[in-house]
Amino acid sequence: MKKFVAGGFCLGLLTFLLVACCFPPSPSKVGAGSVTPSPTKTTPSTSGGQSTGNKEYNVGDQIKLGDRLVTIGTVTRNYVSSNEYIKPQDGKEWIIVPVVIENKGNDAITFSQGDFKIQDSKGGRTYPTFIVDLQNEMQFGEIAPGGKIEGNIPFEVNTGETPLKLVFKPLWGLGGEVIVGL
Repeated sequence: MKKFVAGGFCLGLLTFLLVACCFPPSPSKVGAGSVTPSPTKTTPSTSGGQSTGNKEYNVGDQIKLGDRLVTIGTVTRNYVSSNEYIKPQDGKEWIIVPVVIENKGNDAITFSQGDFKIQDSKGGRTYPTFIVDLQNEMQFGEIAPGGKIEGNIPFEVNTGETPLKLVFKPLWGLGGEVIVGL
């Protein structure tokens, strides 16, 4: 009898995990918000994104993904470090993406720069870069229930590359993928 109960429990747990992995929560737009973090010593971009479907969003949209409410601010192009010896590679530029992540759930959630990638016009996706003197750079950690984190994420892209898209997919949580046109 104990083997039957234990086997039933394991089967139920396995079924739950498979359903959770195969049917993650879908991202959805819940409003338009404002994002305040921005680096210093920059030249802001005036480009905006265009929504092309139910999984692509615009800069400023509030996007709910599971317990996360994510808002992407206006991108800064051609970021220049205050250290004259730190520069992007030849033919490249640094862009800075301000991000706000809010925890709308009852449990702590994790966040990381690794949750974000930049997608170029050819569909290539790259992870954030590191800029020594970037102000308010988002790192990694946890957000308590009801809490919020704001920070800047740096990327190195081909100079003048358009269109660019920011891809958000949490590494340590179940959920879909969010794409924001920049």
